[in-house]
Amino acid sequence: MQEPLARRMLPRADRREIAAIFAGGALGTLARAALAEAFPHPATAWPWPTFGVNIAAACLARPGEPGPARWQKLMVYTSEAVQHRGQPVHRAIVRRLRAAGISGATTQRGIWGFHGDHAPHGDRLLQLGRHVPAVTIVVDTQERIATAFSVIDELTTERGLVTCETIPALRAGAGLDGDGPRIEALR
Repeated sequence: MQEPLARRMLPRADRREIAAIFAGGALGTLARAALAEAFPHPATAWPWPTFGVNIAAACLARPGEPGPARWQKLMVYTSEAVQHRGQPVHRAIVRRLRAAGISGATTQRGIWGFHGDHAPHGDRLLQLGRHVPAVTIVVDTQERIATAFSVIDELTTERGLVTCETIPALRAGAGLDGDGPRIEALR
């Protein structure tokens, strides 16, 4: 019997890496406990010993090995009812981003939501228009996201919330081998 695809898509774990993570976690826990005993602090004070152990552990974790590329995820929160030149703003955003050369964008419609002091809203029976929340998600390089910002800024001057965060970029199914698909870091 073949494993489910979702299970095969998970990165294959190296037993040595798992052992190192376990050992590092155990040592970190012991170090934090020992320092908390040696240097007690009131509950309202900053836990400097714990902070020091965490910073040291972060510096020791895989020194010198580059991680996956840092891309940006841009999310635009709007509503199906928000229009730009006669069409829902999320459609205008996706079309303009494609024309601008962005790698891709996805819009997801909610079924119910609220914002600010507005009452919760969504689809209702016998309703003429849709008033559901919509979020458009764009993941791309920092340079392309800068281009996307100018497009989105122009289209959301009156309504919309825009957030941006830096994320590690991974690609699923980058190569097949005897064990199934792998996760590949984009660099």
